[in-house]
Amino acid sequence: MKATISRFNRKLTTKALSRKAKLLLERFKGVDFTTVIQSEDVGYDPAVVHRSSPSGNKYLVQLLNDLGVTKNDSIIDIGAGKGSAMRSMLKFPFKKVDGVELSDQISAIATKNFELLKVKRSRVYSCNATSFPHYDQYNMFYFYNPFPDQVMLQVLSNIYQSIQGSENETMIIYNNPACHDLIIGEGVFSKIKEYPDEWGNQIYVYSTKSLEHSRLNR
Repeated sequence: MKATISRFNRKLTTKALSRKAKLLLERFKGVDFTTVIQSEDVGYDPAVVHRSSPSGNKYLVQLLNDLGVTKNDSIIDIGAGKGSAMRSMLKFPFKKVDGVELSDQISAIATKNFELLKVKRSRVYSCNATSFPHYDQYNMFYFYNPFPDQVMLQVLSNIYQSIQGSENETMIIYNNPACHDLIIGEGVFSKIKEYPDEWGNQIYVYSTKSLEHSRLNR
């Protein structure tokens, strides 16, 4: 038991040191992808809007690598925060990597981050995800558990409308998939694979096609 606790503590210490090193490097570059912002700090109810925290890391990179991303793909991070996951997505040849963020304050930080890094194929929209009008421009959607069931239902409804009639594969990448049952509930998407994440929450990949016919089976 003591050995297990010791290993767990060492793992936490390693993560803490890695995070500190990342924060120092970001401070040197003038960007901020990593610091966490609580919902209350930007004027939102935490029961409706979850906190802004980073999810761009080696686990997301490995998942995207398996997808065989091409210049014909476009992805949007719904609840993008400061753009941490988008930064990982930009390692791949997406046509565009965009984000939707409710908080004007947080979206301004994300926009500044990408301006400082001279990113050209990315945009952060400061708006409510339930009223975002351009979901039809993307074939991949990323969530890092940004909001509860009632909001997710509205966003999913908009995504369903945007892909109606399309025969192309559409995918949802959901980190910490708290609303899993909602996503599979309508039968439009099915879970075809799961990946580990940094905190043990899992990342689920959903598709409008079965695994047999998905790009993940190439």
